[in-house]
Amino acid sequence: MSPAAPCIRAVLLLLLCVDKLSGYHLPCASSGRRLRQRLVCASEDEGWLQAKLKIAVAQEDYATAARIKGLIDTVTASAPLEMLPPPLVADPPALPGSPRATSGSFKQLRNGPTVISSASAAANGGAAVSAALEADGLVRVDAAITPRVASELLRYDDNALEEALRETSEHEQFDDEWQNRFGNVLSRACRHDVKLGLQSPPVRAALASLLTTLQPAICRCLGENAELYELAALISLPGAARQPVHPDTPITAGKGTDVGATILTAFCALQDIDETMGPTLFLPATHTAEAHASFFTYENFDLAFHSTDDDEEEEEGGKHEWKTAALLESWDTWRATLSTGDVSLFDSRCLHSGGANTSPTPRALFYCSFIKADYSSACDGTLLESLRGKYTLKDWREWVTAPMPPKGPA
Repeated sequence: MSPAAPCIRAVLLLLLCVDKLSGYHLPCASSGRRLRQRLVCASEDEGWLQAKLKIAVAQEDYATAARIKGLIDTVTASAPLEMLPPPLVADPPALPGSPRATSGSFKQLRNGPTVISSASAAANGGAAVSAALEADGLVRVDAAITPRVASELLRYDDNALEEALRETSEHEQFDDEWQNRFGNVLSRACRHDVKLGLQSPPVRAALASLLTTLQPAICRCLGENAELYELAALISLPGAARQPVHPDTPITAGKGTDVGATILTAFCALQDIDETMGPTLFLPATHTAEAHASFFTYENFDLAFHSTDDDEEEEEGGKHEWKTAALLESWDTWRATLSTGDVSLFDSRCLHSGGANTSPTPRALFYCSFIKADYSSACDGTLLESLRGKYTLKDWREWVTAPMPPKGPA
């Protein structure tokens, strides 16, 4: 590794941490070499880094400011800056009851989320589910849909993927036609995020079962006016690589995401998922600003970003995975090895990662998300445009059982 490599890696992590301040979205799927060429220039511009620090302080986003300050010191090897008082440059406090690991991260005292049966999930207005979400940002609900419904939806999703790939075969990724059929997903090679419509009986049957079980808890967390935000199938084919650990919703001070959940997502297994199929890896209780500040450090760079070049990936992949496995040892993690019909319901701020599928079998998840009504206009989830902004949680029985809309994309 060249002497400049640690600085470049630190700047890459800096951009990941301050994306919400600069409006710069890190193109994780781009070639590592192209990213390094662009970011070397940024690392040489100390004024650019100082400007980001000033923005963080002005917005009173002190957790981000502290991370920027630490990374400036790493990149520039300069003397400590005087613009922040000592409490702001210290490590963020550990969460109550969560002893800090030696790496500066924290560990939860128990492994895995609360498990609730589908028969109990709606009891007392979803109180048990919502309490688990508040505490851990994650809850497992078993048998939320039946094996028959899951099997029918799995066949439908396979056909939907085949149709979407065929109809976009002559289009570039991210052009209008591609975005009509697919959502953007990290580590896209062998991984597809297929948008689904409401005209399909298997989709409607799965939604009816899921919302019968989960609607009370989601209402309790987001309000009855929460809107349908995502409706899709996430399919990881054999050979799909592990994703970087990430939140679907970054925490931004003053935007509401620092005080409570704004989006809840239900990942539903359409077949039994074992370790070899790359189950979703969750870091429970990482849905807070403190947890994000503890995670997004230089030490955890390899968990949050895969920096190898495209042509280096096969050669360095094994070394990288060994390193990330060692880093994950300092965190309490849960791999969602689910049975058919089980659901991982999570706060979109909770850190997670799609695993590497080393099996010969595709892994298929059906998922839907709901967003607080106050935030729906500011975000674009994986949802067909024809469905956006039209369906609220309180009226779900009406739109799930209403006459089918005209047939469109899957």
